[in-house]
Amino acid sequence: MIEAYEYSDYNQAMQKMKELEKKNKKYKILIYTIDYDQNEESKKITTPAEGCKLIKKAKTIFLNRDEIIEHMQLYSTIQDIEHINREGIMHDIILPHLKE
Repeated sequence: MIEAYEYSDYNQAMQKMKELEKKNKKYKILIYTIDYDQNEESKKITTPAEGCKLIKKAKTIFLNRDEIIEHMQLYSTIQDIEHINREGIMHDIILPHLKE
């Protein structure tokens, strides 16, 4: 299994969302949200455009390019990939795999 967990920047993350919209207007993403400060979690299925709004607010973005499930983690706080703190809000966006 190929897995690449890495920092991503705003432009890379936005490009990923735009690719989804461009390939198929019907693509949906799953956003799983954890608010560590309020000890709450939620999930919703929505559009890549909603993902773009969250990317704009993120202070740290991680991208996991797993060959089975690709996802993007957006943090409301600055994080270190080697030591992630449970603070603020984290949005985990599960991305559909696009066939090339």
